[in-house]
Amino acid sequence: MAGIDLEVQRMSAFTGERIDPELARGTEILELHLARYRFAADAVGAGRVLDIACGTGYGTNLLADVADLAVGADISNVAIEHANRTYASFKCSFVQADTLRLGFADGVFDAVVSLETVEHVDDSESYFGEVARVLGDQGILVISAPNREVHSPGRDTPIHRWHCFEPTLDEFQSLLVSNGFAVRTLVGQISTVGSGAQLQQTRKGRAIPAVVSLGQHVLPRVPDVAQRAFLRMLPAVPGVGRLLPSYRRASPEDVVIVKSDISRATNFLAVCTKMSQ
Repeated sequence: MAGIDLEVQRMSAFTGERIDPELARGTEILELHLARYRFAADAVGAGRVLDIACGTGYGTNLLADVADLAVGADISNVAIEHANRTYASFKCSFVQADTLRLGFADGVFDAVVSLETVEHVDDSESYFGEVARVLGDQGILVISAPNREVHSPGRDTPIHRWHCFEPTLDEFQSLLVSNGFAVRTLVGQISTVGSGAQLQQTRKGRAIPAVVSLGQHVLPRVPDVAQRAFLRMLPAVPGVGRLLPSYRRASPEDVVIVKSDISRATNFLAVCTKMSQ
């Protein structure tokens, strides 16, 4: 995928860019990801579903519970190998593919799910063009993105090194419409463990960007066995919730989808259709 440093192809869960559910179990970051996939599963229902940037495959597997066929695509061969070993079935398959060159036939999918992907792409026109190409005329797109005003408040560039940009609510809606998609449903996602307002306030300081930067530059170079040991003990470390809010302890009940005050949500989610419909 254009715009992503090749280091992110590592299976590192600390960066938050690819989640290993076993390592992140019981943390806010995993519950946020799972809640987005549950929202997507409710929206897409049956049919042929493509999960773009599927990562380790746990979300595609969740989509397969409701879809006739769920296909996960990711640029990382390491992630795809892991997904195939762990989740592949007659209803769930995985392929290595670049978001900007998916390689599927035109109109072959009834739904496309693209969660926390668009912020990594430096060519949004080509990205949405590929989504529209593989999506059937009556198909739907379920898409999410991080709220810049929460994740990188007061900054021109994102805190996360692999994010090309992060939209505000208005920018998110404009991005979808300008690329040929009509927004049918627009909601926000918050965590009651660490609300968007709390995360926003915390990240205005210097400590969080410094810790995030350290994790994203150093940990991907650490041997996997050391990474895994670190990640297993991380949620129990006193004060980790203040420095790394996403690694606070959380349960599914702590993550909620909201229809009001969306501009204050940590992440935006939208269900869209092609404007030609």
